[in-house]
Amino acid sequence: MKTRRHIDLPVRRPRTGSGPLWRRLADALAWEIEIGRLRDGSRVPSTRTLARELAVSRTTVACAYDELTSRGYLHARVGDGAYVARPDERATSAPLGRVRVTGCTPDATTLVLIR
Repeated sequence: MKTRRHIDLPVRRPRTGSGPLWRRLADALAWEIEIGRLRDGSRVPSTRTLARELAVSRTTVACAYDELTSRGYLHARVGDGAYVARPDERATSAPLGRVRVTGCTPDATTLVLIR
């Protein structure tokens, strides 16, 4: 019989906020990476393990990991798992989730965005 191993992960299930749960989870994980609680090069738990610990769907965690990979916070190694990327490997542009739409041009063809 397998014993259940507890993960010491500083992230908890996001309970408040707007938007889908996977995006709130991705933002929470990105914050933990930014402030250094999840260290560069460290392995993140598998999607199954984290989903079980946070009591969410595995798809929710997989979507969050995919988002973090696209933002440059994680990199996946096939058959080995996902790891926190070093700062020099991270994307330099801000994700749209962190940008506010402030208006559009008079001809309504261009959105005006600020950070």
